[in-house]
Amino acid sequence: MDDLTWKAKLEARSSRQKREYFLAFCIVFLLLGSVCWYVFIYMRSPDYALHTIQEAIEHQDTVTFSRYVNLDEFTSRAYDDMAAALFKDDTKLTGDDKITYERFYRAIKPQMANGMGQMILNYISTGEWKYPDGEDILKGHQLGIDFERFIVLSQLPNTGFVKFGNITQRKDYATAEIIIMDKATQNQCSLEVTIRPAEDGHWQLVSMSNYRQYLTGIMALHNKDIASYLEATKDITNEYNQL
Repeated sequence: MDDLTWKAKLEARSSRQKREYFLAFCIVFLLLGSVCWYVFIYMRSPDYALHTIQEAIEHQDTVTFSRYVNLDEFTSRAYDDMAAALFKDDTKLTGDDKITYERFYRAIKPQMANGMGQMILNYISTGEWKYPDGEDILKGHQLGIDFERFIVLSQLPNTGFVKFGNITQRKDYATAEIIIMDKATQNQCSLEVTIRPAEDGHWQLVSMSNYRQYLTGIMALHNKDIASYLEATKDITNEYNQL
């Protein structure tokens, strides 16, 4: 083998090694970039928070759920919307009676909101909606209200997750659409939730901005279904009442 051929082979081998080193560098750079993006950007995004909440529910992980949901603020706001929705269409309450009931609902808010939060956590850990028992003040009517009925009207046990919708991120908060389904009527609705960054940078779900409107609409649908059922079975009911 002459010198020219030998040098050509050496140069070809060197060139091939440089290409291999460059390709390996590019792969490592892309992998490191992907890891950095995932850890320092995506994990500190509202989209990651929402999907982590969904996974926490699926895996019955209350610790992770509590990290990405500010449950105290969430249940506090939900309780206010719930109480407002109940009073909105109650034409029987007027004047002093309405003021009295509104004061009563404000007075029991800490216990009721905390009870809602505990029921949510119990559901995540067990997959079942369990109502207060034992010596819990929310059991029965000890607090002066039917807590079980309140939870039923909140639609929590009757609501199923469908999918996530659009997420809009702003400077210090984000809003997202969550498509849900009312199990009783099979109607799908869009809840708009608010997500905010916590002190350490991860995002937390804090509230539902249109929860009150959702409750009002669902209650109307349920009442319509009940009225339709009663009308459809009126003749059968009258027949049996005459026996």
